[in-house]
Amino acid sequence: YFGTNTNPGKVVKVDLSNFKRVGVLTLDPGENALISAVIDPDAGFAYFGTGTSPGKIVKVKLSDFTRVGAVTLNAGENLLTSAVIDPMGGYAYFGTRTSPGKVIKIKLPDFTHAGTLTLQPGEDNLFSAVIDPEDGFVYLGAATTPGKVIKVKLSDLSRVDALTLKPGEDLLSSAVIDLAHGYAYFGTDALPAFVVKVSLSEFKRIGALELDFEGPEYYLKSAVIDPANRYAYFGTKFKPGSVVRIDLGHQIMYLPQVFR
Repeated sequence: YFGTNTNPGKVVKVDLSNFKRVGVLTLDPGENALISAVIDPDAGFAYFGTGTSPGKIVKVKLSDFTRVGAVTLNAGENLLTSAVIDPMGGYAYFGTRTSPGKVIKIKLPDFTHAGTLTLQPGEDNLFSAVIDPEDGFVYLGAATTPGKVIKVKLSDLSRVDALTLKPGEDLLSSAVIDLAHGYAYFGTDALPAFVVKVSLSEFKRIGALELDFEGPEYYLKSAVIDPANRYAYFGTKFKPGSVVRIDLGHQIMYLPQVFR
């Protein structure tokens, strides 16, 4: 399911078995610019965050591909640029593109606004996020200079700490988490681009991998992880776009494999 940056937003359904477009769901007026999303496959719903002021979260039923409803957030809870979900705990969390950033907690069973955490000054523009539901934390990447990673406790929606990265490791716009080995990796929307490795247990920066700024490997806007084989893949906004593969098993060794 893909959300579009249109007014109103649309959700496009793609069949993975034959890689064909199955259909499209047009949302209600004002539910614009779908810039974040999470899915609860067991319960059969997806939740899309809008790039509006205030932000809106739209619930979509997967079985019949219909719009269930929407939650309009409070004033100042704008531009939902990141999202994570804890299906077992029954909550989703959305990060805002505001200064400072805000974390919005949504209760899934009754689809209600369950709380807001406003971060500290300078912890702005939450463009990326990963979640560790077992230990009960979410880690949000701030699009600041340098970038910051903010640790938030899920049980009481409280700020635990923040980690400021090194100069040049700016604008954290993508992230993946490797729970089995206890690390998160944040990609930067900068030139040159970095992938920064963070230890979850110690909450500290372990190191960073600088990519090839002479090639198309910069402005890391999206990321996915293959935890079994220990690879991460970062998508760029370079024209044409590229996918960069990172070997996580060898101290985030760069592999000279860029797919365009």
